[in-house]
Amino acid sequence: RSLTEVGAADLARIAGIPRCRFDLVYDPEAHRLDGRESMSFTNRGPDALADLAFHTFGNAAVYHGAELTITAARVDGVEAVVEPVRDGTAAMVHLPTVLASGAETRIDLTFHTTLSTHGGLYGLLASDHGVDCFYGWHPELAVRRDGRWQLHPVGQHGDPTQNEMFHALVTIRLPSGSQLMSSGSEVSRTLGLDGASTTVISSAFTRNLVLVVGSGFQSLRRQVGGTEVVSWHRPESAIGGQRALDTAADALDFFAERLGPYPYREFDVVEAQLGEAVGGMESTGLILIDRANYTALSLAGDPGAFETMPTFMMAMVVSHETAHQWWYDLVGSDSYLYPWLDESLTNWTGCWYLEQRMGPVSASGGFQTCLMECGADPTGRTMPLNLAADAYPDDLSYGGVIYGRGALMYQALRRKVGDAAFGRFLAAYQQRFRYGYARESDLLSTLAETLGQDTQEWFRTTWVEGVGLTPRDLMEASRAMPRSQPGDDAKDH
Repeated sequence: RSLTEVGAADLARIAGIPRCRFDLVYDPEAHRLDGRESMSFTNRGPDALADLAFHTFGNAAVYHGAELTITAARVDGVEAVVEPVRDGTAAMVHLPTVLASGAETRIDLTFHTTLSTHGGLYGLLASDHGVDCFYGWHPELAVRRDGRWQLHPVGQHGDPTQNEMFHALVTIRLPSGSQLMSSGSEVSRTLGLDGASTTVISSAFTRNLVLVVGSGFQSLRRQVGGTEVVSWHRPESAIGGQRALDTAADALDFFAERLGPYPYREFDVVEAQLGEAVGGMESTGLILIDRANYTALSLAGDPGAFETMPTFMMAMVVSHETAHQWWYDLVGSDSYLYPWLDESLTNWTGCWYLEQRMGPVSASGGFQTCLMECGADPTGRTMPLNLAADAYPDDLSYGGVIYGRGALMYQALRRKVGDAAFGRFLAAYQQRFRYGYARESDLLSTLAETLGQDTQEWFRTTWVEGVGLTPRDLMEASRAMPRSQPGDDAKDH
């Protein structure tokens, strides 16, 4: 029930994706979820498995006291041993019997998750101003590649999530007065005599499933094709809520037409209290937008058709997080080992939207912001793009290289090959790895196949590795291009 017609057709033809059922009880006083996760898992790899690995990111120190504890595990009804690893940020479930390639098993995990009340990484897994944000709240099956489970540390910058797709059905019990904003679509909601509710949510093709619980939120809605876009905001944030809806709906339509169809029936934009200097955060079918963007618009007042800094910032953040629905969600990647695969392309995609759909100030402002990010730190021109997130010494260098130079890199490629060829590259990359998981070699091989080996070598050496990159190259790449339609001729491919 969470998919459009296109998404439902994809569901019918793609087999083997894990299916998860969650039975949850929410305690608002303790800011806690008590739950059971039941997963049907098929071993799609070539090797037999002796264990399954799950992320338990909530135990990382950067979450300031949040906790995710697995209290019991059963595999096909048989009790299994759970071994915490990576300082508690992951857990190995040791299977009672080896799982052969192609075989299926069922894993039942009992767990509880408690939020931090002292902030934490990006404001995720935290309770703040009466809003509980559950992001990475359940044991998440890790990605397995080259015979190994991919278990990375949770660092100070970059996103912690790197998950395979799964299908989810969630039943959650909430006390009276609670509002639930989540990934997926509501299937049913029943009310008890005490006002408590039981809500069932369906979320197919899920990279990560987010639950936000609060009260007093207002919503604005708009239909875009087969998808309902919903903007959730505080009563005092009406101007920001409207701006968020306008941008999200228009950006979703713009990207779906050019990058590939959007498969989900609902797309939620939620006002949230995120961490310092964090504009927004992505997840499957739901994006979180920092409250500061709403506050700035409320203070400035409705500018009408005029562009102001608050309207530009809201448009930039919302379009960026909306672009993540393609680069991170539909096309998955390892955000720790290869942060540039999703963030650099996402930042270019958001700036492209501003260039093509906004007024003259915002049209040029996106790529100019990337140039300023890149120039704010001298390593922005010299450090390679293809480093793990923690290889960058601080947020300034990480942002300058990954967000700044990374976005300008794609604009430089677009200038070099032209809109039509660049659109074919984007379409091929999206189609090839849709619902899958791409690595650096996958993007580079797709680029070589669509744009030629010489172009790929230039792209990799000059821009990814930063060899011979000059300030003039960055300046040239930061200029907005005429309004056109990259990918229009690629729609039928």
